[in-house]
Amino acid sequence: MPPTDNAHRAEFSVRCACGIAYHTSDAHIGKLLPCKCGRTVEIVRPAESEAAQPSASAKATRREKRRRKVTKRRYVPSQFWSKFGKVGVLLDKANGAAARFVGAQLLPMFTGSFLQRAIAISAWAYLIGAFVAWMLLRYWSEETLPATIIAYGPRFLALWPLALLVLFALFFLRRALFVLAVAALIIVIPIMGFRVSVGTLGTTLPLIPAPGTIRILTFNTEGGRPLSYDLGILLKEAAPDVFTFQECGDQLWEVIEAQKGWFSKRYGTLCTGSRWEIEEAEAMPREDFARVSKFGFGGTALVLRTYINSPRGRLALVNLHLETARKGLEALLGSEGLVPDSNPFNRATNRLNGTEQPDESGISKEERFRRNTLIRETESERASRWAVSGIGNTPLLIAGDFNLPVESTIFRNHWSKFVDAFESKGNGLGWTKYEGRWLRIRIDHALSVEGGLKPLAIKILPDYQSDHRPVIVDYAWPTKSREVLK
Repeated sequence: MPPTDNAHRAEFSVRCACGIAYHTSDAHIGKLLPCKCGRTVEIVRPAESEAAQPSASAKATRREKRRRKVTKRRYVPSQFWSKFGKVGVLLDKANGAAARFVGAQLLPMFTGSFLQRAIAISAWAYLIGAFVAWMLLRYWSEETLPATIIAYGPRFLALWPLALLVLFALFFLRRALFVLAVAALIIVIPIMGFRVSVGTLGTTLPLIPAPGTIRILTFNTEGGRPLSYDLGILLKEAAPDVFTFQECGDQLWEVIEAQKGWFSKRYGTLCTGSRWEIEEAEAMPREDFARVSKFGFGGTALVLRTYINSPRGRLALVNLHLETARKGLEALLGSEGLVPDSNPFNRATNRLNGTEQPDESGISKEERFRRNTLIRETESERASRWAVSGIGNTPLLIAGDFNLPVESTIFRNHWSKFVDAFESKGNGLGWTKYEGRWLRIRIDHALSVEGGLKPLAIKILPDYQSDHRPVIVDYAWPTKSREVLK
C-alpha cells in the first residue's frame, strides 16, 4: 500500500550538533540516535524544538565553512605590498598580524578598569623610556649630559621599576607582560651590555694556557699597594704570559722587578710584564695633552708599547690608561661627582708631581664637560692610530683601562675597528669597574687586530683589593706567524 500524505508528512530530519543531518519519522520520536561524531541526538519533531531555527552550533559550522572557503581563495595583498609578489603577501600578512597584536596591547589603555588602564599606560611608557635611553646611549653618549650619565652611571637601576610593573601585570593585566618583556630585553642587552658567546658558553679557561696560545692579564691596580703583597698569588692563579697594569705605584713596581723569570717595563703609572724578553719600549707622545692636563679637563692619558720576543715571533703589546669622564661630570653634578675620586694614590701623585688640578672658576660647568669630552675624543683618536703605526705585520694586543664602555660613541668611533675580546667571546655583563655601592660598568678591554691574534676565551677574576677587576684573555696566534716560524 503506497504511503499516504500523512505518512509522508510524518517524516522529518534531525541535525546533530556537529552538523550531520539524519532522516527519520514520528515512529522514532523520543529515541536517542547515535551520531558519527560520537554524540547522541534525541529525536523530536522540529516544531517541538529549536531545530527549525538555526542552532548556535549550526551557525558556528556555517561560519567555519565560510572561513575555509575564504582561506582557499588566493590572498590579495594591499596595493603597496602587491609589487613584491609572494614576499609581499607574507609581509602584508605579518603587517596585519602585528597591527592586530599591537592593537590588542594598546586596547587596555582605553578600556577596562582604572587599574588596568594605569598598568597598560605604565608598561608602554616604560617600553618607550627604555627605547629612548637606548638611542641616547648609542648616538649621544658623549654629547649630552643625560646620555653620558646613562653611559657611565649604574644602568641596572633601570630594571627596578620592572619588578613592580610585572607584579601588578601578573594579577591584573597579563596582556601587559609582553610589553614589559620587550622593555626588559632592551635594558639588559643593548643598555646593560649583556653578551652571549655560544662557543664559550659553559666553558672555563684552563689553569694554564694551552699550547699555541698566549694569555694576557690586564688590571687597574688602584695604586697597587695591596697587590704588591699578593702579586705572586695573582700571577700563579692567572698564569699569564704577559700582563699590563695601570695605576701601578712604586711599591708594586719594586715587587714586579723582583719577580724571577719576568721581564718588565714601566712608564709613569703603566707597568708591563712578560715571561719573554722585552726588546723595545716606546711611549706615545703626549706633550699636547700635558699642556692642558693642568686645567683639570683631562689629558692625562698614558700609552706604552712594548715589543716582545716570544717563541712564536715578535709581539707588539700596548698598555694604556685613558682619561676618565669623571672630570667632566664632577663639575656638573657637584664636588664629589657621579663617581667620587676616592683614590688617595691619585691625589698624592698629583700633589707630588705638581699637577694638582686648580679651580678654574672662570669656566662654566657646561664648557668643562664639553672640553673633557673633546680631550677624551682626541686621546682615543691618537692612541688608536699610534697603536698600529709602524708595526707592520707584527701581531698586536691592546689592553688596559680605556675608561670607555663599548656603548660610548668615542669607543665606537675609534676602537670598534679592533676585535674586543669580551664582545666576541664573553658571557654575561662582564663588569670590570666596581665603584661604591651602585656603579658597575665594563671599561677595561683587551683588543686585537682583525686577522691577527684571535680571542678564544675571557674571564673576569674576583676582587684583588681594587676598584677594578683583573681580566685574563687567551688568544690563538695568527696562522701567518705559525707559517713564518715553520
